[in-house]
Amino acid sequence: MLIAAGLLAAAACGLPEDDTARPLDPDGSEILVDDTAPTTPGQQAARTVVLYFVRKGDLVRQERPSDRPAEPAAVIRSLLEGVTADEKGADLTSAIPPETELRGIERGQDGVLTVDLGPQMSTITSTSALTAYGQIVFTATGLKGVTAVRFRIDGEPVAAPTEEGNLEVARRTNYPELAPA
Repeated sequence: MLIAAGLLAAAACGLPEDDTARPLDPDGSEILVDDTAPTTPGQQAARTVVLYFVRKGDLVRQERPSDRPAEPAAVIRSLLEGVTADEKGADLTSAIPPETELRGIERGQDGVLTVDLGPQMSTITSTSALTAYGQIVFTATGLKGVTAVRFRIDGEPVAAPTEEGNLEVARRTNYPELAPA
C-alpha cells in the first residue's frame, strides 16, 4: 500500500515514466528545445525551439512551438521558413532571403556546424547579409555543443560577413552590434 501511494505521488508530480537520463543544465549553451513532460497519459510532449529574427534592425530571440526533432537541420529549416503570421504581427522579419534552401548540415567534433545553403543567400546586399548570417549564427550556436558556424553555398565554402570582416568560421562574438539586449 505504501509503495502504491509513492508511485501515485511520483506520477502526479509529472515525472517521466522512463529511466532516460536528462541533463538539468546543458553545457552553458542556450536551451533551444524544451521537451516538457506530458501532463496526462497519451498527451504529446510540448517542444519549443529558439530562433533569431529581426525587429527594427536588431536580432530578437523568438520561441516557437515545434513538432520537429531537436536536430540542427530541423532547427535551421524552421529559421529558413521565415516568420509566421503571428510573428509578423509582432513586427518580426527575417533578413534571410525567402526560398533559401538548406542543402546540407554537418556537425564537426570541434563544435563547428557547417551549414550548406542554396544560392539565394548570395543574392542579398551587404547590410542584409550581415543580419541574415547573424540570424543563422545566433540560432545555430544556441544548440548544445555548437560554438561556431561555417558556411557553404551550393557546396562551396564562403566566408561569412561579420562585423569584423568576412570570416571562415563565425561566432556570436563576431556580431556584437546584432546581439540581443
